[in-house]
Amino acid sequence: VHRIKSLTDAEKRACAHHFQTVQGGVNTLLKLQALVNMCGQELAVEELEQLLEEVGFAFSPRHRNNIGLDTFTAVMQALKARHVEALEDPELETVDAFVAMGGNADRTGHVDSQALVRAMASLGLVEE
Repeated sequence: VHRIKSLTDAEKRACAHHFQTVQGGVNTLLKLQALVNMCGQELAVEELEQLLEEVGFAFSPRHRNNIGLDTFTAVMQALKARHVEALEDPELETVDAFVAMGGNADRTGHVDSQALVRAMASLGLVEE
């Protein structure tokens, strides 16, 4: 299955709509985070910094520079591309299951063997 990594016209219109609702412009990471949240995405500030770096934008500590609609749309485009790439990653389901069982998203930690047996039994994969 080939997934579309580009923003659709409807997604671009939604980005523009949400962007226009921000009072005072998007001039801080926290305002950008709130705007991205309005678009249905929950991201940490660190993730936003990475996305901004990908699209070539940095907030200036000396100047109150605002993100324009083009930059915001580029951020959302980069975010969508990440999501699509993650969906195409065959390890994604395994990592998600590992995290659901108590492991960490960075693939560290451990899963209690008894919890794993109970989960597998609930799926009918083994008998307890």
